[in-house]
Amino acid sequence: MLSGSRAVALLAACCFPMPFMVSCARGDAPPPPPPPMVVAAQPDQANATPVSEAADDANRFLEENLDPAGGYFVQITDTHIGGGAEEDPPEGLFADRKPSEHLRQLLSHLRSLDPAPDFLLITGDLSDHGTAGELSSFRDIVAEEWPLPVHFVRGNHDRDLNAFLEAMSDQAEFDAARMAEAGYCYAFDYRGVRVVCLDSETYRDGSSQARWLEDEIAGLGVTPLLAASHRHLLPTGHGLVDHWGGATVQTDAEALMATLKGAPRLLPFLCGHVHYTCGVRQDSFLQLCLTSSFYAVEDLGDLTGPLRARLCHVRDGELLWTAITDAQRDTAIEWSAATEELEAVSAAG
Repeated sequence: MLSGSRAVALLAACCFPMPFMVSCARGDAPPPPPPPMVVAAQPDQANATPVSEAADDANRFLEENLDPAGGYFVQITDTHIGGGAEEDPPEGLFADRKPSEHLRQLLSHLRSLDPAPDFLLITGDLSDHGTAGELSSFRDIVAEEWPLPVHFVRGNHDRDLNAFLEAMSDQAEFDAARMAEAGYCYAFDYRGVRVVCLDSETYRDGSSQARWLEDEIAGLGVTPLLAASHRHLLPTGHGLVDHWGGATVQTDAEALMATLKGAPRLLPFLCGHVHYTCGVRQDSFLQLCLTSSFYAVEDLGDLTGPLRARLCHVRDGELLWTAITDAQRDTAIEWSAATEELEAVSAAG
């Protein structure tokens, strides 16, 4: 998403609170009817929770809210290995921040979850510059800190497709011939849901990836679809994020959204990229953005670092709820299928 130097300009503005619910617009164009609804929340820096208490809180949350007949997976995003203090020379605003340490701390928190998640989903910007060395370091950290299955998504900072494919060549979903043309896109089944992971950097309307996605949807039958990608399809409602050059939405976003809506049942769309946690709804389409483990727009005035993840509870083809957990704060419901409501949760960022 945003580079450290560009993020300096966000600092003053991000110190002011935003309302939980705002309407969205893109540029000077009128918002699409009806306008998207956004729910976000500001972290309470003064009431940060000690790490051990945060883990206990997360496990209490799971005990109270997890249906034992189902399971859950965890989304994290925008780890940016190689950025900040790991730059040479270190990067301006984030010169003291080490994304590798942030990732290790976040994975440590997630390892403490009981019961353990079924898998981890990391939605892009795994590296800061997309080099083979950064991607290798990222894979090493995940291998050392995470003993369970993991699925990866490519982001705009993972700019070298060939380097990314080489780094992911050991993954079960790897398909060298198809991915060299369509990008790192793939699908798998999970508890009655078809999960589709898209490559935001190679998707274009009419592209090889677009045709692949259409074929996936055509073969669903009555199976619900859950799509994950790096870039967002709808504006976030945060003016600076939406208008900043590095925070651009997906190319051909409307065409992609129309294709996804062709699924027999479309579950919430999961993404990263904007370093900002919020839910955006337009008609029947619900987009859930998650903030970065490197830095969050909302935390620029503090720089203590977000350690947030999204828990997604699935049972028999239903996404029952999503929740935001933070290794430094609490865990709380973000969205519930029972109410179809987005919640402003204190853990969100």
